Amino acid sequence: MDDLPADFVHRILGAYPDEGRAWIDGLRARSSALEARFGLVVGAPIGLSYNYVCEATSARGASVVLKCMVTREDFGRELATMKALAGDGVARVLDEDPELCAMVLERITPGDSLAGLSARDDELATRAMAEAQARARERARAC
Repeated sequence: MDDLPADFVHRILGAYPDEGRAWIDGLRARSSALEARFGLVVGAPIGLSYNYVCEATSARGASVVLKCMVTREDFGRELATMKALAGDGVARVLDEDPELCAMVLERITPGDSLAGLSARDDELATRAMAEAQARARERARAC
């Protein structure tokens, strides 16, 4: 994709020296294939770091997120984690394509951050974080 931010391209090429260039060069074709496969209209990128993440609209008009990852190893690990958490503190996985290392996620909007909650009530924020970690551990053990 010609319009990718230079810092994103640099980060991908630095983190994935063997496969990064081919992944970047194939991103437009991958995005088009995923639009067709999932019935999406893909929109603008969101907070690019080490994955290509963008807004999308489903065939039913729902606001979703398309996330494309560079390696199958990273994709498999993250998909397993997100499915284990099943929407508990993370977006739910609505669909996935392991061949293209992509997933469609529910679009969520953040509520109160722990930092903001901590400024108002540190004990409540600490309890909320401890409960979230305990739920994550329980789900991880179940896998």
